[in-house]
This record gives sequence, structure tokens and C-alpha cells, in this order.
Amino acid sequence: MECASCHGANGLGASAGGIAAPSLASPTVVALTDEALITVIAQGRGAMPAFGARYTPDALRALVEHVRTLAPR
Repeated sequence: MECASCHGANGLGASAGGIAAPSLASPTVVALTDEALITVIAQGRGAMPAFGARYTPDALRALVEHVRTLAPR
């Protein structure tokens, strides 16, 4: 999956090509609404490219569901 190449295999952050990608379990990411996360994944943000053309709306929702499993409980 494209996410792991920047956010790390466990989604907890990594550095790729000199760009530090945040942990998908960070308070900033966790605080985003599902719709906001879908928008970020689909349209990109900052150094993150857009992936909307690669994923169906159902797949985008599934990615958000997966991101939600990474947050500490």
C-alpha cells in the first residue's frame, strides 16, 4: 500500500526522501473527521500526493477505518 512507503509499515510515522510523514495515530490525525481524512487521502496535503484517482469511494472509507484502528485506546 502506498501509505507505508511514507508513514511506515505500522503507520506510526517514517521519513521518506527527506520528508517526515506523521504518525497516523497522532492526535492531529485522530482529531480529523472521517470526511476530512477522506479529503486528505483523495486530494493530498502538503508533501502528500493525491490518491483519489487510485481508490474508489468505498476503498477510501476502508482506508479511514484502518487509520482509526491505529489510534491508541
